[in-house]
Amino acid sequence: MSDNYHIVAALSEMSEGHQMYIELDGEEILLCQHEGEYFAINYFCSHAEFGLEGGSIRDGCITCPYHGAEFCLKDGSVQAPPAPFHLCAVLRCARFASQASRGWRSQPGSRV
Repeated sequence: MSDNYHIVAALSEMSEGHQMYIELDGEEILLCQHEGEYFAINYFCSHAEFGLEGGSIRDGCITCPYHGAEFCLKDGSVQAPPAPFHLCAVLRCARFASQASRGWRSQPGSRV
């Protein structure tokens, strides 16, 4: 595995719709699983800096549980106000298999 990747969770921890807070290289990140895909986005909403964790996930978007701003999980783009800015930390994630278990990894600095 490349040194640019970090193991951040086991697949067994990430069931459909599951969200998980992590801190990686000083960035606060929300991991999400939706429709069999894995996403790592900025933990905080760009509207009022509240955490997105616990927000509903539908149709490839997460909705802020506080004020209803909506963001695309794939690219962090704003899909509904009141958020003024796209999420700034959308990381590429990849599943991987190892001899011991399946998990997924995130490559910081490889933003989409």
